[in-house]
Amino acid sequence: MNKAELLDELAVKAAEHGVEPPSEAKLESWVSKKLVTGAKPKGQKRAVAPDWSYSDDSVERCLALVAMEARGFKRTNQLRLGLAAEGFDIDPTQLRESLEVEAVRSIKRMRRDGLRNYVPSDHPEEFANLSTAQRRLTSKVDPLLNETGFVLPQDLMFAAINSAIGGTSENPLQTTEYQTDVERHLNKVIPGGLPFDPTQLPLHIIPNLMAGMLGIEDETDLALANRVRNATDAQLLGAVEMFRELKQVIEILGAFAQAFPEPTPTILMSAFADPNWLPLMLSLLITIADPTSNSDEISAIN
Repeated sequence: MNKAELLDELAVKAAEHGVEPPSEAKLESWVSKKLVTGAKPKGQKRAVAPDWSYSDDSVERCLALVAMEARGFKRTNQLRLGLAAEGFDIDPTQLRESLEVEAVRSIKRMRRDGLRNYVPSDHPEEFANLSTAQRRLTSKVDPLLNETGFVLPQDLMFAAINSAIGGTSENPLQTTEYQTDVERHLNKVIPGGLPFDPTQLPLHIIPNLMAGMLGIEDETDLALANRVRNATDAQLLGAVEMFRELKQVIEILGAFAQAFPEPTPTILMSAFADPNWLPLMLSLLITIADPTSNSDEISAIN
């Protein structure tokens, strides 16, 4: 497929998504950023100009990029992560760099409001001693998310915030009391008839996943940036594959999402398409893909 033909096909794809078609300059920028392989000469003959054409892989990448930009993917790093999530081969070094940059950006965006000045070391020893400011912090929940019923009570929420930012090795999330309270709350809000037994979820893996996930490097050595930077190529690629498998399960088993009342299905489906959630989910899945983590226990319930 030559450039003119490719641009025509991309224009059709853009029309389907209701966005402006990519220009020739946009196509060339994708090539220069190594998101797409440029056209290569074919049929070289003496005194005859070669035909320049794009490979099938390049065409599919371009079509995927149009769809991603329609969903809000803009930066090169976002687009690179999106291509990986769509199943295209991405160099692990580039994947690691893009994931670290976007994970940190997403975390800082989430912390601009209530969590900006939160200091994990200041947390009270007992939930009963939460200050008015701390209780206000735990009540800052998006109304749409609050409608799902999955928002934890304030004391449990505060424990999760402390673990997510501080990433301490000793925190309430590791206690039997906390895990029992979370299980009790989930049993109240999870509808019946699900394709799995929620009581069998290994809640003791929560500290491994939560610890440090919202922290930055000067607060905890368990920050997502450190997890990404220290991940092996196998862990990176394993996290991407796990994400793709989860997305396929959600899409194929539509009944799973529909078993929950709105807005849970909408939130669930949207999370897998959102450019800001993608780096966070991939970073957390690195922890699960780590052979030293509890990945076997997680796999056993899938």
